Formats: sequence, structure tokens, C-alpha cells
Amino acid sequence: MSRLRFGRIDRAVLRAVLWIAAAVSAAFAVVVPAWGAVSGRSIRVASWLEASAPDLVGVSGVAIDNPADVVVVVDEPTAGDRLLDMAPGLVTACAVVLVVIMLDRVLRDIGHGEPFSTGNVTRLRVTALAIMVGSAAEAALDAITGMVITGNHFPPDLPARASFELPLGWIAGGLVVAAIAEAFAHGTKLRQDVEGLV
Repeated sequence: MSRLRFGRIDRAVLRAVLWIAAAVSAAFAVVVPAWGAVSGRSIRVASWLEASAPDLVGVSGVAIDNPADVVVVVDEPTAGDRLLDMAPGLVTACAVVLVVIMLDRVLRDIGHGEPFSTGNVTRLRVTALAIMVGSAAEAALDAITGMVITGNHFPPDLPARASFELPLGWIAGGLVVAAIAEAFAHGTKLRQDVEGLV
């Protein structure tokens, strides 16, 4: 027996790790912000301002990375600010939970000796879509909420803009999962063809 064989214990460990990741993601999305609200902690949001460094002198709660990109610290956020700050994390948590559910069912079928099935092909495609769409949506929402929160607390003469970066790494990961889904689709078709000949 090969030492590199992915056996029952490996599947059990991986499934446990996946569910722990889902729990941690949900905790960071809900529990940590809720605790921050109860304890009255400040929130930090990234934004992009149409201002140069001298324009920001004397504006409290701003750490300047360069003349335009700033991290805004809101010491007394409103309930609306906190909800906006939680939104990107909730999107990520939902995507992570969906991915974990899909992969858990794939691992279950592999354990039952049924890796190549139309159900698993669909689950892997949903996983790929959740990774790509979820990461892009989280990045876009993070940029939008940062802009809105910054605009609520900065003077009107310092207009805030969304600071958006496409998560290329996560999108590439989603494409890899999509390629694996296509491999499973070919394996499923081959299996069906073989079964049709028997």
C-alpha cells in the first residue's frame, strides 16, 4: 500500500479542518464584530481620498500609506457603520460555508467509492463559482463600505473614493477548481460509457 494514499483518516482530518475553517470564518464575520460593538471598540476601514498628504495634516485617525490611500480609524462608529463594516466579512463567511459544504459532500462520496458522479461535478463547479464570485464580491463590498464610512466621517471637501483591488489569487484558485471539475466531468462520462458496455 502506498504511503501517499489518501485514506479514510486523511479524509476525516480534511473534513474536520474544513469545518473548523468554516467556524473560524463565521466567528470573524459575526462574533468578533459583535464583541467590538458591545465593548465599544473602534473600526478601521481602507479608503482612497482625493487629497495629498498636506491636506490630511490635522485630520485625526488617518494613517497615510501614500498621498491617496488611507486607513481610517472611526473611534465612535454608529450602528450603521458597524453593519457596513461587517458586510464584507459576512459575504466571505457565506462563501466559505458553501465551499465547505460542497467539498465535504465530495469527500463523503469519495469515501463511499463514488468520486465520479454528476453530483460531484456540480459541487465542484459550485465551489469554483463560490470562490471566484465570493472573493470578488467581498473585495468590491469592502471598497464600497470603506468609501461610505469614510464619507460619513470626513469633511465634504475630502471626497472619498472606493479603493478596489481584484483578488487575482482567489480567482486563479477558483479556476483551478473549475479545471478539476472538468476532469471529474470527463471521468464521470468515461465511467458511464464503461457501465453502458457492461
